[in-house]
Amino acid sequence: MKINNPVIRKIFSTVMAVLLLAYIGYQIYAVNAKSITTETAMYAELGDTIQVSAWAVRDEKIINNASSGVLSYNLNDGDRVSKNSVIADIYSNENSATIMAQIEKLTAEAEYMEALNNSGSFYHSNPDIVNEQINDSIVSIIRNSNGNGVSDLSKTYSRLNYLLNQKNILKGSSPENSFQNKLDSIYEEINELQSKATSRIGTIRSPQAGYFSSHVDGYEYAFDFENIEEIKASEIENIKSSKSDSAIGKITTDFAWYFVCEIDQAQKIKLETQSKVYVKLPLISSETIPAYIIKINTETDEEGSQRYSLVLKCNYMNANIASVRNETVQIIVDTYSGVLVNERSIYFEDVIERVEDENGEVTEIVHENVKGVFIKYGSRVNFVQVFSDITVNGYAICKTELSEEEKASLVTGSTITQYDEVIVNGDDLYDGKIL
Repeated sequence: MKINNPVIRKIFSTVMAVLLLAYIGYQIYAVNAKSITTETAMYAELGDTIQVSAWAVRDEKIINNASSGVLSYNLNDGDRVSKNSVIADIYSNENSATIMAQIEKLTAEAEYMEALNNSGSFYHSNPDIVNEQINDSIVSIIRNSNGNGVSDLSKTYSRLNYLLNQKNILKGSSPENSFQNKLDSIYEEINELQSKATSRIGTIRSPQAGYFSSHVDGYEYAFDFENIEEIKASEIENIKSSKSDSAIGKITTDFAWYFVCEIDQAQKIKLETQSKVYVKLPLISSETIPAYIIKINTETDEEGSQRYSLVLKCNYMNANIASVRNETVQIIVDTYSGVLVNERSIYFEDVIERVEDENGEVTEIVHENVKGVFIKYGSRVNFVQVFSDITVNGYAICKTELSEEEKASLVTGSTITQYDEVIVNGDDLYDGKIL
C-alpha cells in the first residue's frame, strides 16, 4: 500500500528513525554492560598471618613408677593438681584396682543422689532459678567445647545432668521416694564391694602443681628449657624423642612456656619489628593466644646460608595447650580493617582538580598517578581515590576514616565507602563515563 500523504510519510519516517536510534542505543548499552564486572566493596578485619610448624616447650616433670602393682588414676587428663596431691593409687592386682574404681564411681553417684534428694526449700520455691542455671550450663558447654579442656566439659555435663534431675523433682515427675530407693541400692552395692576390696599398697603424688596428663610423648626433656631462648634452627631440626618405659604421666606447670620454630628470611623481616603477636592452633582450638617475641636467632650453615629460629613466650595455659607438642601454628603479626578492594580494580589515573581562589578565579591542577578505583554509580562511572597500605590475599584494604594528612591529599572529592560497586573489569573507563 502506498502512502501518498506527505504528513503521514513524515510521521512514519520519524517513528522509524526513533526506533532505529533506540535500537542502536540499546546495542551500545548492552555491549558496555556486558563488558562491566563489579564487586561490592565490603568492610572486613583481616590478620597478616604467618603459618609455621612449631614446637611447644614447657616446664614438664615426668612421673615414673617402679612398682609392679596396678595403677588406679584419681585424675583425668587436663585436671589441675596441687603439689603432693594424689595422682594414682597402687593396688596389688587388677581386680582390686577395678573394685576400688567401682566404689569411687558409686560413691560419687550416691553423693549426687543425696544432693538431689536434699534439694533446699529455696530451690523448691524458685524453679525459675534452676531454669536459669540450666541455661547457664548449656552456654558453658558450648563455650567449653571450643577448647577449654575435656575435664571442664565433663564437669559441666555433670552439672547440667544434676540440674535437669532437680527440675524433674520440682515438677513432681520424679518422686523423692524413688531417689531414696536408688540411694539404698547404691549403698548396698558399695558395702558389698568394700567387703571384697583389698587395701592399696601405695600412692603416687604430684611432684609439682600444674596440669596432669597421662600421655608422655618422649619430648618432655628434648629441649633445654632453661636455655630455650638461645635455640638454633639446626637444633629444632634435630629434636628426637626419648620415651621412658616407667613413665605413667607428667605434670605441666601453668607458668611461662614457649613456641619455637624455624622461619625464613621474609618471615624474619616481618617479625623483627614486632614485640607482641597472637597465636592460633587451627587444628586444636579456636582460641587466640597472646605471645611475645623473645628472640630471633641467626646461624650460618656450612654452605654459608643463614637460618633463623623464632622463640615465642606464652603465659596462657589450659588443658588443651598442655597436650600440644608439634603443631601447625598461625602467627598473627598484625590486624587490619577497612574496605576490601580487588587488586585488579586499582588504577593510577591523572586527576584534574579545579581550585577556586578568593577572587573567584579557577585554576586547574593536574595530579598524576592518583591511586583509585572506578565505581558504578547508577549509569555513570566515577573515579575515587583510595588509601591502602597493605594487600592480603589479592585484596587491598582501603581506609574509610582518613587522617588529616590523607584528607588534605584527597583530590577526588570522596574516597571509597562500604557497598560501593567497584568495577573489576571494564573497557575504556574514565571518570564521568556514561554506561
